[in-house]
Amino acid sequence: MSQVITVTALITAKSGEQQVVAEALKIAEREVQEEPGCEAYVLHQNLANASQFLMLERWTSAQHLTEHEQSPAFKKLGAAIGGRVDIEVIKSVPFAGAGH
Repeated sequence: MSQVITVTALITAKSGEQQVVAEALKIAEREVQEEPGCEAYVLHQNLANASQFLMLERWTSAQHLTEHEQSPAFKKLGAAIGGRVDIEVIKSVPFAGAGH
């Protein structure tokens, strides 16, 4: 049985880069949602800091996440926001709750 993987990415646009970063993230959100194994890929913006975005991802398995990280959409996003953001990524698995 595969293990669902959740990815939380905190993305902070550097000064003057918010609009470019926001547009690249919106494009990626639409493209990635069509990838195999993507259960959720949802972009949020911090109400208190418009330069800060939160991407919440849910993947059916580690293999699907690995495939995503090699996909054209992932590479295109990296090229578009590279050097324009500070990013913190947390990959996690369910720990407690229903089914555990």
